[in-house]
Amino acid sequence: MRKKKRLGEMLVEEGLLTEEQLQTALQEQKAAGQKLGQFLVHRNICREDDIVNMLSRQLRIDRYDPSRYPLDMELAEIIDADTAKKRA
Repeated sequence: MRKKKRLGEMLVEEGLLTEEQLQTALQEQKAAGQKLGQFLVHRNICREDDIVNMLSRQLRIDRYDPSRYPLDMELAEIIDADTAKKRA
């Protein structure tokens, strides 16, 4: 069984972070109480788009593409906004 790569490793391999940046971020994100991806985006170290792409590869799931899965606006008439937010 192949070991799943961690997000930080993948970002370093892709050249989006240096090993030094990763080590610093790992220490600081724990203190901030955030997940690594959140921390990197909030600190403008990485773009959200890059993190989403890495996570979709890491988890082996397709990234949401609105052209492939368009929203059904009729649902807005059936499901109220509060319910939709709770279930998201």
